[in-house]
Amino acid sequence: MPQSIDKNEVLKRIDGVLDYVNESIKNMDQEIERHPYNTTLKNNLISKIGVSLVLKMKQTIEDIAPRKSEYWLYAKSIKIIYSRNMIDQLSEVLKSLKHDYSNNFLNSFNEMIDADIFTDILEQAEYLLSQSYFRASAVVAGVALESHLRKLAEKNQIPITSDDGKYVKADSLNGNLLKSQIIDKTMNKSITGWLGLRNDAAHPDAKQGDEGMIKLMIDGIKLFIEKYPA
Repeated sequence: MPQSIDKNEVLKRIDGVLDYVNESIKNMDQEIERHPYNTTLKNNLISKIGVSLVLKMKQTIEDIAPRKSEYWLYAKSIKIIYSRNMIDQLSEVLKSLKHDYSNNFLNSFNEMIDADIFTDILEQAEYLLSQSYFRASAVVAGVALESHLRKLAEKNQIPITSDDGKYVKADSLNGNLLKSQIIDKTMNKSITGWLGLRNDAAHPDAKQGDEGMIKLMIDGIKLFIEKYPA
């Protein structure tokens, strides 16, 4: 499931697309039955309606399925060519996707994808560190840290925005995760230290962390993401 996607919205969209497809097929078949010998009309209807339905379902699956999942890979492989069999196949794929979302079967897959994304960000931080861009490295690592804090809070129904719509600060999220017993005190203290390094790196007048400190920060964030998936 793509990041920040709402399960109820996904289910609503799938139902809407399937209803639209069924209604469109019904109307197309009725029109063809009324003119059984009009081959031109039949071909035009298939071209205009059938192909558009294939495209609509293909795009829906690509939009809502987790990247690199079998659903997503299948949709990406489809050629936009109409056939009744293709309509039926895509309908079944959408029904299966709906079933998996309804039963939360895709949660672990999404957590794995998110972990991969954050790992990529931390690899960027490591590269910057290897090039002696200490401040930039700490700031980039801080992006992965704060993003994961938000996702972990969201996963556990902890608010990530305040009443005015602004994001809750990372240190507050850290505290709220501790209060809710999602993370332990040791992790909470580590996160506090990493956020301090990130904040210092973002302000040129503040003391810059040394290579060893930032390396420990990056490695620690990796362990945090692995231990507390979101």
